[in-house]
Amino acid sequence: MLPKYADWELNEGEYIYYRITVPDLTTGSYKMSAFARTGSTQDTYLTLLDNNFNYITHNDDKSSSDRSSEIVYTLEAGKTYYLQLRLYSTTTNAEGMIQIAKV
Repeated sequence: MLPKYADWELNEGEYIYYRITVPDLTTGSYKMSAFARTGSTQDTYLTLLDNNFNYITHNDDKSSSDRSSEIVYTLEAGKTYYLQLRLYSTTTNAEGMIQIAKV
């Protein structure tokens, strides 16, 4: 099952893992985004892992002026993935939102 969005709160050095199970017949490109609350300058970092927690890809900054993170990747129907969220700095706290959508 794909969460459409979720709030998060991270303390220094913490990681959050989201389990993504892609429904049957829905192979396609998915955008996974993480960003801190409005007004925050915290830098998010996403890593996409397979069902055995093997590395697939990652993203730190969407652009040179946007510190939120975003991965666009083709996910396969019936497979499970894990999306790891952390802050780039391991000495800060922040809260924000993560979104997953088929594009």
